[in-house]
Amino acid sequence: MRSATGIATRKLAMRAMAGSFALMAMAAKSSDAGMEPAISVVNVDEKQLKRLARGNKKLESLLLKAHESIGVEYKWGATSLKRGLDCSNLTWKLFRSEGFDYRGYLNTRGLAAVEERNGLCKIDYKNAKAGDLLVYGFNDGRKWTGHVVILIDRLGKISGHKGLVLGAHGDEVGSVEYVTFRGFDKKYFKQPEMKLANVLRVDGLW
Repeated sequence: MRSATGIATRKLAMRAMAGSFALMAMAAKSSDAGMEPAISVVNVDEKQLKRLARGNKKLESLLLKAHESIGVEYKWGATSLKRGLDCSNLTWKLFRSEGFDYRGYLNTRGLAAVEERNGLCKIDYKNAKAGDLLVYGFNDGRKWTGHVVILIDRLGKISGHKGLVLGAHGDEVGSVEYVTFRGFDKKYFKQPEMKLANVLRVDGLW
C-alpha cells in the first residue's frame, strides 16, 4: 500500500516537471519566433548574493532570507513565506521579517502610486540597486493588473544575468524564483502594456 507521503512527494515532482516542460515549451516557441523568452528561471547561489550585497550587511541578510523562499508556491492573497504567497505579500513579509520599517501591506496598485509612504520612498530608475522594488502594471479600463519584484542584479555583472529579479510569480512559473524577463531594458514586464509603474526603496536599506 502506498503511503500518503510517497503520493504527495510524487505529486510535487510531477508538478515541478510539468512546470519545467511549460517553461521549455514557451522558450522554444519564443526562440522559433526570434524572440527572447518571456520569462526564464535562473539559479543563484549564496556566494553570489553576498557579492551582490557589496558589504551592506542589512541587504545581505535580506537576500539570504529571501533565498530560503525559493520554490515556495505562488498563491494569490496568501501570506506565508513557507507555505505560499503572492508577489506583494512576498516583498512586504520579507522586509518585515528582517526588521525593516515597511509599515503596512500595499498591493501592486498601491505600490504603483507611492511617493513616500509606509517606509517606502520613490527613487529614479537609474539609481535602482539590489534590494529595490520594481513595480509593474496597467489598467485596461476594467481592472488593474500588476506585479512587483525585488531587483537582484541590474547589470548582470555578478550573476551573469542582466535584469535579474526575485519575486513570487504566477502563470507559467508558479512559485518564488529568481528570473530574467523580456522587457527589462525597455521598462516593461514580459509584455509592453505591463509597464514599469514605480521604483521604490525601503527605508534603511541603503
